[in-house]
Amino acid sequence: MEKIAFRLGPNDEHPAARWEYLWARELGDGTFQIDNVPLLVRGISAGDRVAVVRHELGLLFRDRLASGGHSTLRVLVPGSEATDAAIARLCSILKRVGCATELSHIPGLIAVDVPPTVALDSVRRFLEEGQQQQLWHVDEACVAP
Repeated sequence: MEKIAFRLGPNDEHPAARWEYLWARELGDGTFQIDNVPLLVRGISAGDRVAVVRHELGLLFRDRLASGGHSTLRVLVPGSEATDAAIARLCSILKRVGCATELSHIPGLIAVDVPPTVALDSVRRFLEEGQQQQLWHVDEACVAP
């Protein structure tokens, strides 16, 4: 496993962050497969195959070559709602339906990996219901084709 550096664009929601580092597994042909859930990077999901540039400082993302079939959603639980218990409950519910979650250093931010074996529409419906109840905000960072 190696880490790949992804430069965040100027339009990202968290302008103070300039880079996100994702774990990846080398596939033997010079390409890598992403092995964790991106928190801030848009257009990349777990399982995606990517090309990199080898730099003296490490691996830098160059291009997304193929989708791994996963989708990445982000959930932001706002201030007063972002208790440890509320976040743990949400992550537990998502885990029960087959999604992985990654907690951010940004308070209340959760990245959700929806694998190809889980119905994306049902996860969307659940998260949209919570958004309508103003429990959280949902963003689609990368949706598999």
